[in-house]
Amino acid sequence: MANYSSDTRLRLVDPQIFDWLQEGESFQNIRDMITERINTFLKRNGVWALLDSRGLITDEGLVDTAKLANPSDLEDLEDIWLQEVVYMGHINNCREGDALFWKARLLRQERIKRLRELVLLPDTDGDGVPDEPPIHPLSNLRG
Repeated sequence: MANYSSDTRLRLVDPQIFDWLQEGESFQNIRDMITERINTFLKRNGVWALLDSRGLITDEGLVDTAKLANPSDLEDLEDIWLQEVVYMGHINNCREGDALFWKARLLRQERIKRLRELVLLPDTDGDGVPDEPPIHPLSNLRG
């Protein structure tokens, strides 16, 4: 499955996660689940058909980040969500006062904020300037 982000990128965003879970840890299964959740979020909010009609969906079933003026927004969302799932997966082993608990809570808040504020800026010609109106997944716009 193709994803919006990668473990290489996650190393830059959160290098401690690899140290904490052992070097060489692969997050591919979790990443696939998160990618599917992002796509489901877009479908559930009625923008998938709109993205598809504008040619913004790849053959792999992803939003074509090469045709967005802000591709890092999806990459960042996937990284934040992946970190949240990994940290939350270990939260049963800690108390509410532990730093790990609060790290997971902060990541959840950040993920929810990013989902609420997500805007896709179509840039079909790749010049870095949006060609079409922004797409707000949480607006009343339906494709």
